[in-house]
Amino acid sequence: MDDLTLIAKDKYFKKKIEQDGVDIYEDTFALLKKLRNKNRLVGLAPSSKNGLLVLKIAGIVNIFNVIVDGNTIVKYKLKSKPSPDIFNVCARKLKCNIINAYIFEDSKAGIMGASKTKSNKVVGVNRNNIDNSIMKSWGANQVYNNLNYFNLS
Repeated sequence: MDDLTLIAKDKYFKKKIEQDGVDIYEDTFALLKKLRNKNRLVGLAPSSKNGLLVLKIAGIVNIFNVIVDGNTIVKYKLKSKPSPDIFNVCARKLKCNIINAYIFEDSKAGIMGASKTKSNKVVGVNRNNIDNSIMKSWGANQVYNNLNYFNLS
């Protein structure tokens, strides 16, 4: 896509979510609330440059301790997913050892990037009815179709 097409697509996306809002996966939101209630650090690492806008429109920005998004990728000249860069930066900003971090991902590039970190807690979130074994082949240690079944340890 050329730059003008990307700009037009970005403007359309922003206008659409500002008008229509965004959908929130209730199981994900419930897990986020549980994590915060247990005083766990919660970071978010979307590749999109519109990640913060989406969170603001959803009204859930404050649930995250750290947000590292596509703008961070550009600012610090990081590699996009499937590189682990964005996850490593997020863990550093959270001041947590990534070995102890759960990384939840729902995309192939995200799971592959997360699996390249030192975390052995990469959780595939299966939103598209993909065979769970495929998500595991991308690097997920566990796969859930519904995060209500995820057990916080």
